[in-house]
Amino acid sequence: MKLILPHHRWSESASPIAHPSLVGMAPNAMKTRAILLLLIFVSTLPAAEDKVVVPGLRVGTVSLMEKLSSVKSELGSLSFEDAAMGRLWAAWIVDAPDGRIAVFCLRPDEHTFVVQRILVTSPKYATASGISVGSTFSQINKLFPEMTEGATYQSSFQKRRITVYHCSARGIAFEFPAEPKPSEQCIGFIIHPMGMTITGNAF
Repeated sequence: MKLILPHHRWSESASPIAHPSLVGMAPNAMKTRAILLLLIFVSTLPAAEDKVVVPGLRVGTVSLMEKLSSVKSELGSLSFEDAAMGRLWAAWIVDAPDGRIAVFCLRPDEHTFVVQRILVTSPKYATASGISVGSTFSQINKLFPEMTEGATYQSSFQKRRITVYHCSARGIAFEFPAEPKPSEQCIGFIIHPMGMTITGNAF
């Protein structure tokens, strides 16, 4: 018995994957270009997602309430770690030389540290609206008009005096050099649970 396969006609909307009937045919320049642009766009999505800051939730792949052991698996070798009385501070260089992700953790039991706050100082991480470390005070204030001035203190992590402006309801605070002008650039984001206010040295 002879098996007869149906003949398929390939249209412009067909899959771009090579088919035997297309071998040797001259490619359509515009179609090829569109496919290449699509592939480039798709290839950038995972990297972009890994750099998204979501107020009240996460910085890239690091999330609030995540176990410290999981964060260590994701980010690798630590650049700093200090623990005392059920509290722990840890940091990783994610954008050399000074771009870091740091976490403050509490220990609900004798064995597990859990992330309570996340600090990022790398401009490679940004909110969905494009705000990042390096954005100016005025740029951030336009998108976060409710932000209010918090504490001014000497940051041991930033090694300078800073002023924190917080958006308590959204779960994000912004670090600036002390008493910033409208053109002053942000030097760090703090992601924290919604409703929290940063009243002192967070890191």
